[in-house]
Amino acid sequence: MAVSFAVLAVARWLRPLTHAHWAAGMTTVLSLLLGYVHQDAASLLPPRLAAIAVGTVLSVGASGYPLPVQRPYRRA
Repeated sequence: MAVSFAVLAVARWLRPLTHAHWAAGMTTVLSLLLGYVHQDAASLLPPRLAAIAVGTVLSVGASGYPLPVQRPYRRA
């Protein structure tokens, strides 16, 4: 449990840099907790990482959609 709290503290400290640090820290803590309650963390980790990757792609795509595209100004 102490390792879980240490990983969570480091992930929280690194969170202002990028959200990826927070996601990696939470994934690590969840893996440690699943091992603590005798569940197979190795089989649950790939779907979680895939969900993080899909969420990243969707959020980048969604954030790029409403932003205006800058075009150079041309005089007529």
